[in-house]
Amino acid sequence: MESTNRIYQFLNKVRQNRTRVLVLNGAYLLGAVLTAGILIALVLAYTLPGFSRYFPWFLAAWSLPLCWILFRYFIGGALKRFPLESAALLVEERSGGLQNCLINSIQLHPLLDEKPGNRKGISPQFVQELLDRTSGLLDNLKPDNLFPKKELFRNRNILVACLTVLATLFLFWPNLFTEGLRNLQVPPAEAKVNPAGDPAGGSAAIGTGQNIGLKQLKLVFNYPAYTRLKQVTLEKSDGKIQVLPGTEVTLEAAFDSPVKSGELVLHGRDYLSMTSKENNRLEGRFFAKENGYYQFRLAPTAGEKVLLDTRYPIQIAKDQAPSILLLLANPKPVYHPTDKVKMFYEGHDDYGISQVDLVVEAGGKVHRQTIKNVKTVDTELKDSFTWELARMKFEPGEEVRYYLEIHDNDNILGPNTGQSEMFSFEIFNEFKKREDLLALQEELLEKMIQLLADTLLLDPKPLTGSTNGLDSLKRSMGDHTDQLIEIIRIAQTIMEQARTISSFPQNYKTLLKNMAASFNKIREDHLHVLSQLREAIGKATPVGLNFPPIETVNQTLVSSLEQDILLLVKIINRERMDQVMDLNDDMTSLAEQLKKEFEKARDQKAEFNSSQFKKALEKIKETLQKIMEQLARQTQGLSDEFLNPSAMENLDMSNFKASLEKLTDLMEKGQMQEALNELENVMKDLKSLSNQFEQMMAEQENLMDLKTVKQLEENLAKVEHLEREEKKLLEKTAKMNKELRSKQSQRFEDRLKNFFASLRKDVNEIQERLRESGTFLEENAQMKLLESLMDRESKLKQEISELNQKTIDSLKDQALQENFSSLNSAREKLSETNSQIQDLHLKMFHGFKTFLPQLKDQYDRLEEFTELQDLYEFDALFKNTYPEIYRWDNQFRTSRDVRPDLRDHMTNELKEISRLNSEISKKLGSMSRDLRADYRALITEADKKNLDSMAQKQNNLKEETHDLADSFKQIQKENPMVPSILDLKARGAAKHMDHSGKNLSGQNVPESIESENRALRELAELKDMLQQMRDGDGNSSPQQQRKMAQLGTGRARDSSSGGGSIRMQRERVTLPTEDQYKVPQQFREEILEAMKHQAPRQYEKMVSQYYKELVK
Repeated sequence: MESTNRIYQFLNKVRQNRTRVLVLNGAYLLGAVLTAGILIALVLAYTLPGFSRYFPWFLAAWSLPLCWILFRYFIGGALKRFPLESAALLVEERSGGLQNCLINSIQLHPLLDEKPGNRKGISPQFVQELLDRTSGLLDNLKPDNLFPKKELFRNRNILVACLTVLATLFLFWPNLFTEGLRNLQVPPAEAKVNPAGDPAGGSAAIGTGQNIGLKQLKLVFNYPAYTRLKQVTLEKSDGKIQVLPGTEVTLEAAFDSPVKSGELVLHGRDYLSMTSKENNRLEGRFFAKENGYYQFRLAPTAGEKVLLDTRYPIQIAKDQAPSILLLLANPKPVYHPTDKVKMFYEGHDDYGISQVDLVVEAGGKVHRQTIKNVKTVDTELKDSFTWELARMKFEPGEEVRYYLEIHDNDNILGPNTGQSEMFSFEIFNEFKKREDLLALQEELLEKMIQLLADTLLLDPKPLTGSTNGLDSLKRSMGDHTDQLIEIIRIAQTIMEQARTISSFPQNYKTLLKNMAASFNKIREDHLHVLSQLREAIGKATPVGLNFPPIETVNQTLVSSLEQDILLLVKIINRERMDQVMDLNDDMTSLAEQLKKEFEKARDQKAEFNSSQFKKALEKIKETLQKIMEQLARQTQGLSDEFLNPSAMENLDMSNFKASLEKLTDLMEKGQMQEALNELENVMKDLKSLSNQFEQMMAEQENLMDLKTVKQLEENLAKVEHLEREEKKLLEKTAKMNKELRSKQSQRFEDRLKNFFASLRKDVNEIQERLRESGTFLEENAQMKLLESLMDRESKLKQEISELNQKTIDSLKDQALQENFSSLNSAREKLSETNSQIQDLHLKMFHGFKTFLPQLKDQYDRLEEFTELQDLYEFDALFKNTYPEIYRWDNQFRTSRDVRPDLRDHMTNELKEISRLNSEISKKLGSMSRDLRADYRALITEADKKNLDSMAQKQNNLKEETHDLADSFKQIQKENPMVPSILDLKARGAAKHMDHSGKNLSGQNVPESIESENRALRELAELKDMLQQMRDGDGNSSPQQQRKMAQLGTGRARDSSSGGGSIRMQRERVTLPTEDQYKVPQQFREEILEAMKHQAPRQYEKMVSQYYKELVK
């Protein structure tokens, strides 16, 4: 019995599931067909005025799929009897493995209830065994799996799609439903206007049996003012009205029968009176605002008012929405908060544009800014706009989406709007960028450590005596080369990305740059070794005789990696600590803001917002969690061996977290005063935490050891000494040059006056000839003709540009052919003008005429220098002026496409000017040689000895500068944090000193002064770099100075106004007894060594600043 019950229960579930599936499929399809039919009917009724006549046929066609669905899924499906045998056959068909057991069980089961004589020889034990086995097979079957859901999902999706289309049309085409239903209920008839003398059409029976017919209908359309369209008059109209919304329609109807008065009936509900005129005419007017129809309701001279049957349609045309195209000048995925976005836009509308708005979506808010207000009626608008991002105060890392929205001038149903394509970008997030760079630095550190381990494990010594293992060695060296390439790539990537971060320390960039250069050189050595290995493998001689220097290369790589890894670890720790300090500043700011809001709520100056306070507390907790994560990722411990051996354990966050939890509970209970007191405790704990962070920041390891700092300080002193000595040498040289020039000017005073008078005469003659040439070209008839033709050419080009745009805009207009004709005509005129210009052969003369004012200006300046008697300035300007005369003379002589008469005149003029220039050049050369010879003659024996002494001193300074450059180079090898530009600047100064020494030995005093000035500039720049490294302020702002690694060995002062460290103020220190106190020998040596040096240079300034803050 149990098996039988299970079989019957299974089949009943199958029948239920079948019924459910059929009902759902039918319902989905029925809803989809109903929705689609309604939608199609409304669209056809809206667009086709006469659709109502065919609506019964549409209903008949619509009923066919509805009837099929009802019969298929309901009448012939869900409601039809479905016996157990049919259910069993369905299960047998859709599941394999039953082998007709189920249908047999259903058919044989009744035999168990029959008497033994009626069982037809079938054993009941056999039937029972069949039932048990069938029941067991059904355990693996589920009724739900017998009916595929593909059809159900498809029908459901069809219904959802139809409903979505219906909802979309309802939102964006709302009058579709109202107007469509109205046209189906009261369809507008076609207009029928009776011709004169035909009383049949458009009549209405009157009580007396008399008919009234419309003889003529006149329509006048006054469009809305914003369209600027002219009035349209239709003298003999058919009655159809198709206008824009807001148009004033004036009707004048003439009837063939006498009428006393009349009314306009709009849409069957609005009645407007009409004015009677002579000759059976009526006049009326109305504003067209919606689709519909109108009729005439007339009052004859005798009888009651009659409504004419004819309905005249009213169709409202839609004012199209404007369009706008947005083009960006500098599209970027990421912008800084102070960047500017340059954009160009082009808008179009059919009747006029009113304004253009910039719409910005950021942080869940929408901002609108009007960027253009159009005062005139313009259907086209082309303009640009520069968007200053700083005015909207975006948050770092915020995604900004924006587009332009254009409004037309429709003041009836509008304004209509259109929008451009949407663009997006992200605001530069310096904190996130620093975090990404930090991740790259950690990746770089891991790869360097991996390469160091691989290099240390490689031992090439056993391979120096045999060829065994050379292939393995070559593969290892190749792997090391690939790792070096990857390390160089990451370092260069960090340097590239760091350029966009203003606060990224310069000394970190220096380290990465030097690392990349050093590893690149080692990579080249690896490649050379690999080449030698290939040669060693291919030779028959013993490997030991030609084995490459692998050990040397590996040792260089190991030394470089060890040094750079230690520095990189320090940098990463400093970066982490910088982020901790930034997060701590944010947390302090949040707490201060929360305190102010609490005080306002307590004093009832503002409403208490529990959710806002909870969010602020959660943000403080999140910031605290980030701080702990950053501290946990420190690569090395931050301990103080003498005050506290476990400085990290001092950062006990439990009390602070407990205070935050307690504050949350008090706030939820509404205990404002207690919550404010607890917040005061939180602020104290936060201040203590900030002091601990400051102490940890101060305890960071220095990036440069004491030896490097000391060397840089010594080199800075050397640079200052060299600068002082070079200034003294320059003063002596300048003094000697001044004395010699003074003597020379006294001897050459009269000669120089005559010399400059002669130069002025030549220059004046050249000026006169240039003026004559300009006058000749201006008064020449052919040149005047050329200028008029060139003006015509310019105007024709402007006209062609305007016609091009006009032709493009009229592609769909009837004036297209006319515009094309005008454009071709203008192009023919331009071609003809160009031919006339070419036939004149005067282009070169026009170019010379254009250049002539510049040439005159140069000779005017030469005349001023002759009056000032400035020989050196005159000589420098003349060297740049006279080649222009030769150039134009050569062009006139060699060109073939010129007029011979003008060419001969201009070449004669330029030839004479060239002759005068040659005279000036000879005079300058003679005077310069005489002055130089006289200058040397003025140098006495005492001056020569003095110059030799100064040359020897300059050479000594050069040697000292060379030694200084070598010292910088050695320091850079020992510490990659030192930039290589120090060495370059020192060598540049030494080079200029060498030139100065040679000039002093050769008695060339002016040239020596120039070299000495250049050497001083190089030394000054070198001194500034060293001072910036010493002071640690580089190119950073005051807010960023704590992010820069300083060269000093002292610790940062406490930022609080209380003086020393919080640990020193609050922690209990146990002083050791005499027996316990033993000073470490190494510690003693460090103290004694430190006492030999002076205090840091900024020490006095820091002490002064401390006392200023103390007395505030």
